[in-house]
Amino acid sequence: MTRDEALEFLRKHQPLPDDDALEGELIGRFDEVRKYFAVHLEPDAVPLLLNSFGSGSGFGVYQLVEDTVAKAPSDVVVSHLAKALASPHRGVRYWNAQLAARFPHTRLLAPLNELLRDADSDIRYAAVTAVEQIDDTAAANLLRRALDEEADAEVRALTPKCGVHPRTGQRIRGERGSKVARTQAPLKPPIRNRGKTTQVARRAALEQTPSTTEA
Repeated sequence: MTRDEALEFLRKHQPLPDDDALEGELIGRFDEVRKYFAVHLEPDAVPLLLNSFGSGSGFGVYQLVEDTVAKAPSDVVVSHLAKALASPHRGVRYWNAQLAARFPHTRLLAPLNELLRDADSDIRYAAVTAVEQIDDTAAANLLRRALDEEADAEVRALTPKCGVHPRTGQRIRGERGSKVARTQAPLKPPIRNRGKTTQVARRAALEQTPSTTEA
């Protein structure tokens, strides 16, 4: 695979089809492209990867994109994340909200604030987790409002665990809330399984999909 072939594939799939219409050959090719850029990553590939997600798990491949784009400078990733979080495509918003937890930056607060009010509760769940990683007073205020306004029980249950006191909205300096804890063990946001592929199914899908491990 060449650089031009990999980039052209991504340009043609912005985004990939949703899981119910995604063919194994297509996601297998995407995984080959992902692995190519894991070794030969360049700035042009970052926004294309971030906007390639269809709705669903991509048969377990989408979660691997995080480690690929993480090879790029953080400022490059954050810049493109800020735009991808506002995508009209549900899968792009969801997976970029997941990715945002690995790249905490105040530049992401505005688009994440919009996702805290997204109609999709799974996206709100991912957005809450991402906002929690941003060590800023504005982030704490957004999470307090999310707790006050959230209707979904699962999202409400998550918010107090994210380092925010359920009544005062103040950041809790505990194991999850401390800078030290985040430095030692960066948090990967949980993937909700409600209505999505389960962990067992994801493992089975990975076994049926061309190898998703790095060469």
